[in-house]
Amino acid sequence: MRSRAIIGSRPWILWVPLAVCQTPASPVVQGPQVPVASPAAAAATIEFERTLCFGECPSFTVALDADGSVRWKGRAHVGAIERTTHVPPFEVRYLFDRFRAVDFSRLEARYGSDDPDSSMMLLRMRTGNDRRSVEIGPTAGRIDSDGREIEGWQAEEELLALGQAIESVLGLERWIRMNEPIDPRTSDDASAAFGLSADELAAVRIELVTETEEHEASSYRIVLSGDGHVEWNGRACVREIGERSDAIPVEQVRWLLHRFDEARFFELSDPDFGAAGACCASSLALQLPGRHHAVGFRVPTWPPPGRHPDSTYRTAIDCEALARTIRVLVRADRWIGWGWETLPGHQAKPR
Repeated sequence: MRSRAIIGSRPWILWVPLAVCQTPASPVVQGPQVPVASPAAAAATIEFERTLCFGECPSFTVALDADGSVRWKGRAHVGAIERTTHVPPFEVRYLFDRFRAVDFSRLEARYGSDDPDSSMMLLRMRTGNDRRSVEIGPTAGRIDSDGREIEGWQAEEELLALGQAIESVLGLERWIRMNEPIDPRTSDDASAAFGLSADELAAVRIELVTETEEHEASSYRIVLSGDGHVEWNGRACVREIGERSDAIPVEQVRWLLHRFDEARFFELSDPDFGAAGACCASSLALQLPGRHHAVGFRVPTWPPPGRHPDSTYRTAIDCEALARTIRVLVRADRWIGWGWETLPGHQAKPR
């Protein structure tokens, strides 16, 4: 394996039960999307942990049981210390199926590199005593600083995306960057989002645009339609420059609309917080039959010292959480890329 110039500091350890990995997969939808309809193993638990680093990395552990129970314990550089909530069956199925969609039998024991100053990220999925582990250190992405492809980059990318899915689907931004409640939900009521009928859903349009204000930040546009159609347009510092298309299940679109409804998106105004320290400006737009609303926002990595997370900061975080969830559902990581290839002069050439 080639030597790596490391970008980022996100090592992982992943434990996955053999019983779950060997379960036959449900029918797969178009493209690299994953099934969402198969039941999770009754006694299974997913755990996600971030450890401390030589700096101010958030450190926490969160556990999701197959019955939807969520347990959170924050240790350092997070907003919430101990919290519990409950998520509906859709979110449980989605995350357990994302694990099942990864073929862990082909993975090596370790990816990435050792860095004692970096935060360790651990993912565990257990059913009884059955488990399998994979560890990932800091990764350079698909290519190194010389533009040469790195062995094993596909597996690393799958596991990194899996971790992002857990943070986004469970809505952990409200506990990582703030100390806000995540209201318990026990039923899949996403079909009632905004009171849309099946015919009205077809007219829905969700748009996420990220414009870079630095020469080393990604710029792209994602459009998601109510029928699940996905349009991508990569503009700068991304793996895929130009247009791509795909589709996701309509059930996932309905669930995403429920997230917009929970955030009271139509009541949000452009937050003025986040201009300092933010590398890019983003905008979210939601079009429903007879209604349209757009919000522009910037989100710094962390709030400035001594700055209380006021309403404008909360709005910016909620908008970024919606944006991250869009990226997770459409699997935008395959188009955005990681590490060196997103920097000027290193991107993959348009196909």
